[in-house]
Amino acid sequence: MRPNRIIVLGVLIFIFSQLSNSSFSIRVEDAGGTVDIQTDMYELSWKKAKTMEYIRAKPKGIAKSLIQNAEDPFSHAGDYAGWEYWGETQKVNIQKSPGKAVIEYTSKGTKFIEYSCVATYWDGVPYFKHEVRAKNIDKEAKVFPVSGYDPMVNPNLEFGDQRKKWVEPIPHIAYWNANAYFGLYSALAKAKPKFGDWQGKGSMIQLDHDRQMVLLNKKQVSDPIIYCVSIGKGGKDKAHKIAVEIQRVFAGADPHSVTVSEKLSIMWGSIKIVD
Repeated sequence: MRPNRIIVLGVLIFIFSQLSNSSFSIRVEDAGGTVDIQTDMYELSWKKAKTMEYIRAKPKGIAKSLIQNAEDPFSHAGDYAGWEYWGETQKVNIQKSPGKAVIEYTSKGTKFIEYSCVATYWDGVPYFKHEVRAKNIDKEAKVFPVSGYDPMVNPNLEFGDQRKKWVEPIPHIAYWNANAYFGLYSALAKAKPKFGDWQGKGSMIQLDHDRQMVLLNKKQVSDPIIYCVSIGKGGKDKAHKIAVEIQRVFAGADPHSVTVSEKLSIMWGSIKIVD
């Protein structure tokens, strides 16, 4: 066997051993004041304190986060004769399997509504899913959702006309810059994607799920508000095109994940054998 072929064979054996051992597990680190999530497509940081929310959202290969607002960039809120955000993180429950992580964030510190956000992250796709439930912790009945901020995203980025909303194939809305996009996609056909200017702090995007509104009695838990968040390279066209795939996920299909064999074939194809 020629020396070059021996070298290539050794490299391939090493690569295969690394693939077999890693199982492409998503990295989740719950330390200090944040929960950090890393897949092969993006990196996220979830802030626990004061108001739980994402404070960093960065597609792989992009230098800067698509969120530059560290105060109130991503949250749910309602007007109950005064605005109430979904509070700080009380509990974090992490369940991991190869290529997938499910994390439940439970809020505390709110007066009327306790929130539970079950987030599902996958390898191989540029999106993740949220299922948000509300529990009435007040003694009086409360409506949920209310006010049209479920969720709202205020990234503190000046994107001007580089944002758009669509109602087909599912309600969705996105902003983008020269390198990447950030989009929200609802599973509710009657949800309304909206633009906003939250307290004069600049452009924002939101999903209005008020068509799902119900009256919650004391200690009653709502049905989930279900939506996906997508962050990835590209602009308007990519943000819109991914809605078809997300619609299939809402219908019960598995996300298009990259398998071990597919990743191995990509690596194999990138190696050139020199005679």
